[in-house]
Amino acid sequence: MPLSKILRPSLDTGVPNVGFAVKKGSDVQTLSSGTLTKVTFDTEIFDTNNNFANSRFTPTVAGQYFFCADLHHYNSASGATTQRNTVLYKNGSPHTYTLRTENNTAGYTIKVEVSAIIEMNGTSDYVEVYARGTFSSGTYQIADDTNSGFSNGNTFIGFRLGV
Repeated sequence: MPLSKILRPSLDTGVPNVGFAVKKGSDVQTLSSGTLTKVTFDTEIFDTNNNFANSRFTPTVAGQYFFCADLHHYNSASGATTQRNTVLYKNGSPHTYTLRTENNTAGYTIKVEVSAIIEMNGTSDYVEVYARGTFSSGTYQIADDTNSGFSNGNTFIGFRLGV
């Protein structure tokens, strides 16, 4: 398959390019240990078809979509975190997980990425991002760009594949 069909499906199929990119600009979220929490994104970078709202992507064009979420997980306590998850949810249920297990020094921030290709029906299917940290002490957060000094450090992107 030609790369142009994947990157620019409307050239070959007449189907509009559908995609979005959002980030956490100034919205730090504090998580409770072991609890999956919906991640909010307060800054829209682009949304080609106006399908992203309330930290949820609901495409109006059916097809296969590539999604990727990168989150900076942070704990203020040394050696207190045992698991970190970034999760793609489809229609309110977990679809794809990434799990990191480790203990690190206080203030350690680690990026946990998850990606998947997901079939979307173009009417009611939607995708969201959730995060979880399992920890024994400290303050556990999904940090924002302002707090962490990361430019576009916490992002959620998605786009329709041209197949």
